[in-house]
Amino acid sequence: MEIDRRTDPSVATDTQAVMVCYALPNRVWFNTIQVRCSATVLEIVRESGFFVEHTSVLPETLKYGVFGKKVSPQDTVRAGDRIEIYRPLSFDPKESRRRRAAHRAAKNKRPAKK
Repeated sequence: MEIDRRTDPSVATDTQAVMVCYALPNRVWFNTIQVRCSATVLEIVRESGFFVEHTSVLPETLKYGVFGKKVSPQDTVRAGDRIEIYRPLSFDPKESRRRRAAHRAAKNKRPAKK
C-alpha cells in the first residue's frame, strides 16, 4: 500500500511540492518539484532547472510571484504554491498608452467619409 505523504499525518516530511512556471509569448514552461520547506523562491527556481533551460535569462532581471502576488526572491513558499517567473516588460506601458491616445485623437480629427 502506498502512503500519500501530503495527507498522512504519521509521515514526517520536511519537503513540499511546488510548481515553477514561466510564460513565453508562444508557450509555457513549467516544472513541479519537491523542495525543502525552508527553501527560498530563488533557490526553488534554480532547483527547478529553469536557468539550465533558459540560459539567456539573468536572475537579477526577473520578478517573481505566487498566484499573481509579487514576492521577493528570499521569500519562502507553502506546499502547492505556484511560483511565477515574470519577464521584464518589452515596452513602457505609459508610452504605449500615450501612443494609443494620440492615435485615437488623430483618428477622431479626420473628416467623415462620404
